[in-house]
Amino acid sequence: MADIDPNAWMISFSDLLTLLLTFFVLIFTMSSANNKAVKDAFGFFSAAYGPLELSPSPAPYPPKNVKELKQFTSQAVLPPGALSNEAFGGFLDFGRPRTAHARMGKYEAAGKLRTAIKDSGYTLSEVQVRMSGSNLLVRLGERFLFDSGKAALVPEALPLLTRLGKIIKKTPFNVRVEGHTDDVPIHTSLYASNWELSVARAVNVLRYLIKADGIAPERLSAGGYGATHPISKKKTPEARALNRRVEIIITTKGKGVTNHG
Repeated sequence: MADIDPNAWMISFSDLLTLLLTFFVLIFTMSSANNKAVKDAFGFFSAAYGPLELSPSPAPYPPKNVKELKQFTSQAVLPPGALSNEAFGGFLDFGRPRTAHARMGKYEAAGKLRTAIKDSGYTLSEVQVRMSGSNLLVRLGERFLFDSGKAALVPEALPLLTRLGKIIKKTPFNVRVEGHTDDVPIHTSLYASNWELSVARAVNVLRYLIKADGIAPERLSAGGYGATHPISKKKTPEARALNRRVEIIITTKGKGVTNHG
């Protein structure tokens, strides 16, 4: 019978200690919420299976506004790029546009435009600011900008346009100015039809934004639609007054692509 080594138990004991040490190191590593390696690991699972909650109260997903965004990012580990505009179909804009010189996003600009309108003595029903698809639209009625049948800006309109232009200048987006008329035919020595009138009005607003507010010309374009895009198809004076308008459209889609409605 071979001799039994009395110290053979130490081999198994050493293996056990090694396993325990590994276990406690793993527990210690996972207990650190700021550890980059752990976050990367959870980010991998989050990318594969959806957001992984690190808080007992679930955060809203996807976030719909800045408040929900902050709550979400404080509670969940996200894969890189999960909060990009592409992740939400270009639907969200948290005030941080993509270009290097961007200072203001469309939602932030909308709030400032509404404030400027009210500070200028107008109501938000008179001068409208709203999202139209992915575009930000500022709608100004004819009576705030022009005399009937004319395209020259009235002096009373200039302070408001100046305020709006200063805000628009701080965004990185393209800007399209569109003129619209009602369906009553016009024929004067200056304007052969509503087409010419609508184009002239849009161009005059565009020129003022360049001259007074310093918006780069390459960001701007103008178009005239005559009576082809009415807000209301009724034949009442009120409906026709609503259709006579200029719209300033702040868009990320490029010049000439707008969304009427």
